[in-house]
Amino acid sequence: MKIEEALLSEFESSAKHIEQGGGVSGVSTGFKDIDGLIHGFRGGDLVVLASRPGVGKTSLALNIAMNAAKQGSSVAFVSLEMPADQIMQRIMCAEARVSLSHLRAGWIQDSDWGVIVEAARVLSDLDFSVEDAPVMTVERIRNAVADTLEKKNPLIVIDSLQLIMPDEDDLAYKNRTVEVDRLVRGLKLFAREYDVPLLVTASLSRASVNRNCGSRPLLTDLRESGAIEQTADVVMFVDRSMDEIEAECEDRPDLGLAEIIVAKHRNGPTRDIPLCFNAECLRFMDFIDDSRISCYL
Repeated sequence: MKIEEALLSEFESSAKHIEQGGGVSGVSTGFKDIDGLIHGFRGGDLVVLASRPGVGKTSLALNIAMNAAKQGSSVAFVSLEMPADQIMQRIMCAEARVSLSHLRAGWIQDSDWGVIVEAARVLSDLDFSVEDAPVMTVERIRNAVADTLEKKNPLIVIDSLQLIMPDEDDLAYKNRTVEVDRLVRGLKLFAREYDVPLLVTASLSRASVNRNCGSRPLLTDLRESGAIEQTADVVMFVDRSMDEIEAECEDRPDLGLAEIIVAKHRNGPTRDIPLCFNAECLRFMDFIDDSRISCYL
């Protein structure tokens, strides 16, 4: 593309954004402070959402996916870890604000059925699909979400990076670091080719767990590959404690709070963003202030 064509395209895009009042210029995450920092996920973006095991990266990815769908995006959620029925249970509980453990055990009170039915009504109107084949390469993922790619304002969410199967050619390297490097590059090319944002969850290395209690996740903790931090446009970590000293203590209190650490932002600043977290229904919410925390627990 010649420079005059590129400048004209950017000028038209900026003018349209200004006419619309600024703010989010891509797919909204549904979280005010995250959108305020990164201005939404834009076409071609590779966004990595990482955490230690059991902290809530899948829950946050699902929350973002549903928020985007409610804003009119066409969303495909690729689950390589859980089957579609478990994904739908989590979505239902987050929307209805009922306990996942109670739903799975059949301990739902009569008073809860009204909100569950209403949640089902809201969810059924969304352009949202789940692909749950347990073995998928980047190419298979691309084929599985082909319908979503052709729709308006698409978002592809993949859970998780480390479970994507390398192509046969990449298996010949017999080196996991090289495999993950090529997977990450393949995902970025996918995002660029189709001008679609990809939100991908990822695990952290064991070193991040073995460090002293309260240590913050670092970009170098991204498991199995340095290509993740180099290639991703945005890297966010989920930290489930506002008190870093207690972050990895087994007896730490569950305060209902979480920090989203925006550790890399290719086109803007980085910072920590507090969110509220209801662990019972797996729902993240905007943090307001201390006086209103009880409303979210």
